[in-house]
Parts: sequence; C-alpha cells; structure tokens
Amino acid sequence: MSAMWCHLLAMMLLATSAFAADGEIDGDVFAGWHVVIDGRVRGSAVASGAIVDIGARVDDDALVAAGRIAVSGVVGGDLAATGLSIRLAPSAVVAGNAWLAGARVETAGQIGGTVRIVGWRVALGGEIAGDVDIYAASIDVLPDAVVKGRVTYHSPEPARIDAAARLSGVEHQGVVWPTRLVGIVGAVVAVVAIGIGLLAAAIALIAVAAFPNFTAGASNAIAAHPWSTLGLGLALLFGLPMAAAFALVTVIGSVMAVPLVAVYLLSLPLALAVGALHLGRLGLGAVGRSWPMGAGWRLVALAVGIAVTVLGASIPWIGPAVPCAVLLFGLGAVYREAFRRWRLWVEPVASP
Repeated sequence: MSAMWCHLLAMMLLATSAFAADGEIDGDVFAGWHVVIDGRVRGSAVASGAIVDIGARVDDDALVAAGRIAVSGVVGGDLAATGLSIRLAPSAVVAGNAWLAGARVETAGQIGGTVRIVGWRVALGGEIAGDVDIYAASIDVLPDAVVKGRVTYHSPEPARIDAAARLSGVEHQGVVWPTRLVGIVGAVVAVVAIGIGLLAAAIALIAVAAFPNFTAGASNAIAAHPWSTLGLGLALLFGLPMAAAFALVTVIGSVMAVPLVAVYLLSLPLALAVGALHLGRLGLGAVGRSWPMGAGWRLVALAVGIAVTVLGASIPWIGPAVPCAVLLFGLGAVYREAFRRWRLWVEPVASP
C-alpha cells in the first residue's frame, strides 16, 4: 500500500514543478506549470503542463498536452500535440507526421510527413511534404505555405487561401448539419448536461457531509495558498493523465496505470465539491458568517457555491471559465490536503 502511495506522490510532485531541460538527457516524461525543453532529448519526449516550449531537438517522437504549446526546435519523429493554443514557429522542424488538436493552431517551419489538424481556428503555413487534412471552423492558408501533397479541409465556410501560397491541390468538404439533427443533438446534450450537473451536486453534498474535516482542510489550503493551489490543480489536470499514459507503455508502470486513472477520476468530483465549498465560504463570509462553520452551514456554503458556479457558467463567452476555475482550485486543494495528511501519518511512523 505504501509503495502505491509513494508512486502516486512522486507523480504528483513531478506535476507541480516548473521544469527546464537543457544539455543532453534521455527520453522522459516532463511535467510542470511551465515546461521548457531547450536541450537535446535522446529518444521520445512526453510533456504536459500549462505551457510547454520545445526549443531544442527531440530525437524521436514528441507527445505534448498543455494549455499553450510552442515548438521552435526539431522533432526527429512524429509530433502529437493537444492544447488550447499550438504554434509551430518558422524554425520548427518535424521529420515525421504531425497530429495537432487545439482551439487555435498555427503551423510554420517544415513538416516531413502528413498533417492532421482539428481546431477552431487554423492558420496553415510552412513547408509540408505530405497531405494535409483539416477539420476547423475557420481556416487561413498563409503566404509562406508550401504543401507538396493534397490539402483536404472540412469546414462550414471556404478557407481563406493567400494567392502566394503554393498548394498541389485543394478539396473543400463542407460541414452541413441538418436542422432536425441539430435540435436532437442539442436536446441530448442538454439532458446529459443536466444529469451530470445533478450527479455532481449529489456527489458534492455526499463528499462534504461524509468527509467534513478533509473538505474543510482543503478549503483552508485554497485560502492560505490560492495561486499555488491553482497552479497545482492545472498541472495535475494535465500531468496525471499523461503520467498514466506513460505508465501504460511500460512493463512495470502498467500496474500503476489503472489505480492512477481511478484515483484521478474519483478526485474530479471531490475537487468540484471542494471548489464550490470554498466559493460558498467566500460568499457567506461576505455577509458576516465566519469560518469555521458547523456541518449545517458547510452544506449551506456548498449550496451557495454550486449556485454561483451554475450561474457563472451561464455568462456568455466567459461562462465556461467559472466551473473550470472551481475545478482547478478544488483539484489542487484536494491533493495538497491529501499530501498534508499523508505527511502527518508518515512522520510519526518514521520517528524513533
């Protein structure tokens, strides 16, 4: 049991730090708030964090998941990247294929194989040796684009192709959604969203009622260290799935992958509960109800936090940021409180 917790804690601590790799290192997993790879990586690289910069050479494949991804170095194999923003600089070189998925994707530099892009806004540039397949709402083909293969794109509107771009062939496959299908999908999404919301609220109530000391301690962690807790939550949100993915491809680590994924999935509803509890705590504090609170008032604080989260999520444009912030603060607080309690349990055992 202690070995499992040591592995989990090692992965959590790995995900909390800013990481900078320089010099020459063997292929590895890199995780942190801001991961900078500015030295040669012999082998493949798996990187996760809020920001990932690849500025040097990765000899083999690179697998990246982050909020913002920037590649200005050389990837000797394939590149697979998913994030909110992905940018391949003019100096970037990808020897193999590139699979890119993000809200905004911009390519430049050189790609030696095929390119597959899924995004909201895509700007295609640079020299690409193979075919290009794009799924996006908005597509711009830049003046420096040189595609030796065929460009196929799926979009509700025609791509904006600069006259200076050199393309071997272009095919537009429009995205047409029947009105009835849109209505059905919208209804299904609404029902599922309501169901998930009610389930999350029920789990949150059970968590706060069943684990009052733990959830209160996690809320205290947010109050004492708000920004580091937020950063920890963001790093864990990306870092733990990446650690599990890496564990799956190793003989020894595959034993840890399933419990790691299970712990991660179970921690998400608990994180929402803690985040909502702290939000409600702030709301009640504004009207004079001080912390700590009794069991009844903690449930009231949770209900207030859930209501504020739901109302905030309905705000146009910025709405999704509210539940995301609640989740990130809560996730960081859950693991911070778990680590604190683990240390309290270990230290008496370790002392003579």
